[in-house]
Amino acid sequence: MKEAYHQWMRENGGSVVNVIVNMYSGMPGMSHSGAARAGVENMTKTLAGNSIKSDSAVTNYGSANSDIFERNIPNIPLGRLGKTEEVSAAVCYLLSPAAAFISGTTIIVDGAEFLHTGRWPTSGRDNTQPYTWADDSGDPKSKL
Repeated sequence: MKEAYHQWMRENGGSVVNVIVNMYSGMPGMSHSGAARAGVENMTKTLAGNSIKSDSAVTNYGSANSDIFERNIPNIPLGRLGKTEEVSAAVCYLLSPAAAFISGTTIIVDGAEFLHTGRWPTSGRDNTQPYTWADDSGDPKSKL
């Protein structure tokens, strides 16, 4: 972020979007990763107030975790995993002029998993359709 600021943003402005996995409830065996991700979030918020405005991870832990995301679906009130396009749409928004007044905050794109405490079962499932950039034929959809 510092280098991006010095090389471009100081003269031209711009935005920084850092993407981290949900680490708010902790994850057994992943304290090192959670600490790093929390650090990135805090650093981003800190820098937003200063001079800067604002599936590969699983493979690092071996085949034992190959279904780590699927096992978590019961904890996601929307009842499904998010799609890459759904996260990238949020990033596109944050990098657009429409988000010019957003700085130093965390936008959680997780199907309401962050809100699910586990104390109560998720009641029903949302009927939203996953967002996608293209239909099955590969033709782009103009959703943005």
